Amino acid sequence: MANAHFQDESNKRCSRCGQSKVLTEFRITRYSKLGKPWFCSWCKNCNRIYLNTPDQLEKAKWRQRKVRYGKFYGGGEFVRAAYEKKVKEQGGICFICGIGPTQKRSLDLDHCHTCGKIRKLLCSRCNLLVGRIENNPAILDYLKLHSHLSF
Repeated sequence: MANAHFQDESNKRCSRCGQSKVLTEFRITRYSKLGKPWFCSWCKNCNRIYLNTPDQLEKAKWRQRKVRYGKFYGGGEFVRAAYEKKVKEQGGICFICGIGPTQKRSLDLDHCHTCGKIRKLLCSRCNLLVGRIENNPAILDYLKLHSHLSF
């Protein structure tokens, strides 16, 4: 029995928009034991539209945080609770520069890499800066040495 989504060997119908498209317009999700590709039921365009909805973007941010902070905190609800607590404490802005989250990038949970203690919410730029200084104390010594200079 033929699959209703495949018109022939080179075309497939998208189950979301209903259009018949070339197989290259579909993501390969996995391969069978015989090496035959299995294609996603939605075309790449429908997938892109769906993944860029605000709800899906928010879910993706939480998945990313869970992976990023899961090593220290086990991910999941603890990370979400800690993040939301810091948002309330800081008013949803970076502790150092005062910039809020953007559409593409949320604030990061700054934490000590030695003990894992959560410190503050920082924007990605400030978080990278703190990480560089924390991992290389010579940078901080250099800044202290030249702090008398004015720009």
